[in-house]
Amino acid sequence: MSSYLSNGVRGASSSAPDKPTAAFIVPARNDSRSLNRLLDQLLEQRYDTSVDVVVVFNDSADDGAECAAKFGERFERRGWHLRVVETDVPGKWHALNLGLDEVPGRTVTFLCDADVVPAPDALWRLEESLLSCDLALASATPAYPDSASGIVRSYARCYRASPYLRSGDVVPGLFALDRRALESLRRFPDSLADDRYLTIAVDPSLRLRIPNARIDYPFPDSPIDLLRQQARWARGNRQIDLRYPDLAIDHAPRHQTQRRPYFGGTRQRPRDVAVYLAVRLLAEVGARFGRSQPNAWR
Repeated sequence: MSSYLSNGVRGASSSAPDKPTAAFIVPARNDSRSLNRLLDQLLEQRYDTSVDVVVVFNDSADDGAECAAKFGERFERRGWHLRVVETDVPGKWHALNLGLDEVPGRTVTFLCDADVVPAPDALWRLEESLLSCDLALASATPAYPDSASGIVRSYARCYRASPYLRSGDVVPGLFALDRRALESLRRFPDSLADDRYLTIAVDPSLRLRIPNARIDYPFPDSPIDLLRQQARWARGNRQIDLRYPDLAIDHAPRHQTQRRPYFGGTRQRPRDVAVYLAVRLLAEVGARFGRSQPNAWR
């Protein structure tokens, strides 16, 4: 069914008889191929809870919205809802806020990037961890498929051993939030670093990465795309830390408060270390002195 929603954003939805207790929100922009793979995998989830799936297309120029809407009947047969929302307002933060507005008050809310591929048991493992460990925020643990680029592979090898991933704190890709996290979050600010804001909005004692909730989360295909991605992330993290200095200190990600050998004592190839440090340095320089792009996607 197609309709114009009350906020003027065009949407399409499929209906199922029972009101879902969980929501799954995907912001997307020119991601039709990746999104089709994600929605296919979502239908294979071993997860018995009824789910409201909301895909928000944000200033997108491809046919992703039409492709996503075609999944409506398949989700309906499973007893899940599918809503496809389109907006001309740029910014991933805006797409996330629209998605949250569509499905308020759910017991569990999942936030997922469009290029992620979750394992078939990822959702129920995240929900089970929220409930059994009394967590407000949990993230899946990413695996990073090898890139065709040797430079990207070198960076990825060091990244996997970095304090950021070894700390056990939440990482981007697929998040699960309970109502406490939603209350702490309220709204995503206009920023490039939605994941950074989500992390520091929740007390460190209430957030955790779940090792057996797995996702595939690909790196960019080329060195230039990798550098652009890392510069945007660095710029976004800087935006958030300057805007919310108290949260950035009190709820800092664990890798910033733990003193450990940088690569966990593991031996890294000199070439990989050189590539990793060069990308990090160039990203930080770009974050500090590059042009500001507050509405860039990611």
